[in-house]
Amino acid sequence: MAADDTQSQQLSALESIFRQPDAVMEPNIFDTLCQYVAAHGQPRTAIELLCENYVGYPQMGTLVCDWLAATEGYVQSGEGQTAGTAAAGVDTELTASHFLRDVVKEDFDPDRFISVFEARNSSQLAWLDDLKADAAGRQLIYQLSATHRSCLVLNFAIQKILRAGFEDEVASVGSSLAGYFGVFHRLMASRLKQVPTARSMERLQAIASELQDSCCGAEHSCAHALQLLHLLGRHKHGANFRRLAQQLEQYAAA
Repeated sequence: MAADDTQSQQLSALESIFRQPDAVMEPNIFDTLCQYVAAHGQPRTAIELLCENYVGYPQMGTLVCDWLAATEGYVQSGEGQTAGTAAAGVDTELTASHFLRDVVKEDFDPDRFISVFEARNSSQLAWLDDLKADAAGRQLIYQLSATHRSCLVLNFAIQKILRAGFEDEVASVGSSLAGYFGVFHRLMASRLKQVPTARSMERLQAIASELQDSCCGAEHSCAHALQLLHLLGRHKHGANFRRLAQQLEQYAAA
């Protein structure tokens, strides 16, 4: 009896997936179908549910982007064109990506993610992995971070980007990320580690410019950087750190 109840619950859970809009478009839908059949579900039921709940949101989005591009000429021609847009010389994927980024930037609400961290359930943010792996997705995170400087989910996203090895890319964003102290401190520590091995004035000046750009966006970040530089400058081989501290003080006072 317990086995029947377990099987019934499994079938019900899988059928709830089939009832989701455009479930048939999901990348792992074939695996879900195999699980359903293995649990003695009826293939016809699965097919009917998938057909009934097909909406076509991706195709609608592509069509709308085609219309916008055709009427506004918003995106220039490029590679990867589909048959529907080749004649107009429009990259559909680029167009869709551009308008989706605009929608996200306009409607983004940091408060919607507070419950995720209160429940300590970061698995709800698994979609960040796909965003992190995409160059345009990372740029969107940087742009949102410049506007929402105290957002926990964006801080979490940038930390994931750093751990994925995009430290130089994050550093190139500059002072707009200085509001995230954990990100700022990690980038600054990485730059300070390069100071003892800087063999030329050109490299040392490049580090100085990076520190000035990232540290002078806020008083607390500048004060923290100067404190560390002065501390490191006390070492008998700390001449480069003392020089960086002097340059940072002059830049901040200018």
